[in-house]
Amino acid sequence: MVGDEGGTEPSDHRASAVPRPAPLDVRVEDHHGAAVVHVRGELDLSTCEQVETVLAQAEGANPPTIVLDLSGVSFMDSTGVRTLLQADSRARRDGRRLLLIAPPEPAARVLRVTLLDRRFEFIGDLSELA
Repeated sequence: MVGDEGGTEPSDHRASAVPRPAPLDVRVEDHHGAAVVHVRGELDLSTCEQVETVLAQAEGANPPTIVLDLSGVSFMDSTGVRTLLQADSRARRDGRRLLLIAPPEPAARVLRVTLLDRRFEFIGDLSELA
């Protein structure tokens, strides 16, 4: 806000109007020999590095299958798409199977619009791992 003397005053209402990014929770677990990477929150520029770190740890154990559980992803931008594509490329290179549990809308829409719903292999939940 501009004061009477032309200076600026801090505005508390602006800070509260800016939405805070949703926290990201990424964890990995073993499910009958498959590494399952659970991702919850927003998969975007500010969080992809965290996902990449956990994926690298999972890949380092050299499991035959990695499942990316995206069922808790509320938002995905192009950086998130790139993260998925890079994980897929590494899996193909290393002879590993990469499965995705699809995210809810609107993140699922990103996969459909980019036609990546045709590239990735999806499962409904972990009970489909056999």
